[in-house]
Amino acid sequence: MKLYLIVFLFLFSISILNAQFAAPVGPQNITLNTANQIRGYHFTATTSFTICGLYIPDDNSSLPQNIEVVRFTNGAPPAWIMTTNDFVSLFYISQYAINDTIPCSIPVAKGDIIGVYGARGNTTLMYNSLSTPNYVSNIYGKPVTFIRSGMNSPLHNQQMKDIFSEQSQEIGRISMRYHCCEPPKPDFIYGPSEVCMNIPYSFYIDSSYSATQYIWSAPPGATLNNGQGTDTVSITFTNAITDTLWVKAVNGCDTSLVEYKVVSSLPIIPTITYNWPELISSLAPSYQWYVNGNLLPGEIFQTHTPTQNGNYEVEIDTLGCKYKSALYAFGSFSIEEWIEKNTRLYPVPAKDAIYIEFSEKLNSENKGIEIFDILGNLVFKGELNSTLNRISVSQLQAGIYFTRIKSGHYSFIKKMVLE
Repeated sequence: MKLYLIVFLFLFSISILNAQFAAPVGPQNITLNTANQIRGYHFTATTSFTICGLYIPDDNSSLPQNIEVVRFTNGAPPAWIMTTNDFVSLFYISQYAINDTIPCSIPVAKGDIIGVYGARGNTTLMYNSLSTPNYVSNIYGKPVTFIRSGMNSPLHNQQMKDIFSEQSQEIGRISMRYHCCEPPKPDFIYGPSEVCMNIPYSFYIDSSYSATQYIWSAPPGATLNNGQGTDTVSITFTNAITDTLWVKAVNGCDTSLVEYKVVSSLPIIPTITYNWPELISSLAPSYQWYVNGNLLPGEIFQTHTPTQNGNYEVEIDTLGCKYKSALYAFGSFSIEEWIEKNTRLYPVPAKDAIYIEFSEKLNSENKGIEIFDILGNLVFKGELNSTLNRISVSQLQAGIYFTRIKSGHYSFIKKMVLE
């Protein structure tokens, strides 16, 4: 039996956004909009991590973003009005016009004192979105305190300098994203688009997409034989089903539902029904009939007229998959009975002539008639050459006669009454 893997490839190659975490900075509490003031925060890292994205929320403005990240080399920045330039710049970008997270890769070691600064704006104003003082955030679940610091210069046309801290003031809201691994994003499930039932088939997925393990799920009516956890599996479809084969990829970063195949099958195991005088197969592209296990030459159509009692079966071929039906035990009547059911003799009673009519299903050659009187004497013999035959009996006396009608090697007897 063929199952049809209808390749509606729903590409739900899901990029898991939560593969990056954001260190909380709190909601906007107040704003600071001036031509030459940049605010943010500094902190001492309580764990090692990598900053992989930076973003200034657009509560206060959606103008381009200006951001710089520094690492202090001689302790935290001093309180205003003291300033420091003992730092190295780790990342700087200005006039970033896309209102989205700015990608970056900034390694931070535990114990580093890091400053994160930024505002939205252009040549006219710097728009600072501020939260609350001494904001307690967390990175990988470890608490870390963000302390306000900044500089009194614009950032769109120059980098940070003369940095100071303002511990009792609201921090500038620049969101840091971390946990910067790449979630697995494998491509299509590869494999045959059509499979036969009860035969194992291989399906695989490209292994070059950062995954360390693949978890497969076969639908009900299918058996996953081997290969779970790898990029290639063997699956046998055992039932007629319409369901989904899918795989999810795993690495140290995340787990992702990545690819689907919709699996559908047609219930085409052949069945045999009987509608006198024919055996009828369920619909299929091709047929071959058997009786008692023996092939019936030339019997390659949807219907078959049995000529003997026995166990009949039909074999169908659908796109290369061959399957036989269950046995159909046929023995409800003899061949002679079947010939008789396909023959009419009339009228009854007759006078000058009788008519013998054959069904079109009865297409054998060598058909004939013999008429016997009540004593068993043969009184007439002739051939029957057409579907409807007229036999003159005007020469016979009134009384009871018996006709033997022959078709090929078989015959049956019918009673005839003449007036």
